[in-house]
Amino acid sequence: MYVFILIALTWPILLACFYPTLDLSEVFKAWSYWVFLIIMLFCQTGLLLIPVRIENKQPITKRAIYLPLIISGFLIGCLLFGVICAIAEFLTKDLTFKEAWQGWTVIGICVLVWIVWTVLFYRITQGKKPQDIIASQCRKLLSGSVVSLLVAVPTHIVARHRNYCCAGFYTFVGIVFGIAVMLVSFGPSIFFLYVNRWRHLHPEKFREINLKNGDLK
Repeated sequence: MYVFILIALTWPILLACFYPTLDLSEVFKAWSYWVFLIIMLFCQTGLLLIPVRIENKQPITKRAIYLPLIISGFLIGCLLFGVICAIAEFLTKDLTFKEAWQGWTVIGICVLVWIVWTVLFYRITQGKKPQDIIASQCRKLLSGSVVSLLVAVPTHIVARHRNYCCAGFYTFVGIVFGIAVMLVSFGPSIFFLYVNRWRHLHPEKFREINLKNGDLK
């Protein structure tokens, strides 16, 4: 569902950001587009790991918690990358990162933030229940995505009114990461809503599953 939503949003977002200067037919041919979808799918899957284990009555070990923590830190790093791209294009008034070292420096900073936030998420979640860990991560990811969009959208509007090649591309990167991470943060909550609905529609099957797992409630 997450991938289908991203694909469905591709055309509207591109049209809103670049119409009429972009050839939309070329977007789905770009390998980077599909790599982005695969990476975001992996991130959403990782965040759903604990909710699925909770509903399947499976034990949640520390090792199972590490992957969502690492993914959450990675997504924070992606948001920072988008914000830096948007601000850089806004300030330079031209295509930014023309020198290779500039791009690698930004990537290095984002990787460092990824590591720092992974450690912070780990320390914050110490002693918390698994469902509280996911809820806390999703709240922070949602807040970060809102901040990213608040930076990227206005800077993109300004950049699009400037006369240079590919104006607004880097601010567009900030918009993409902001929307993608925002949707990721909703994933676990939607999963729990789906499970609750399934329980309501199929109470006999839910009871059968609980009996198999040794839960007689």
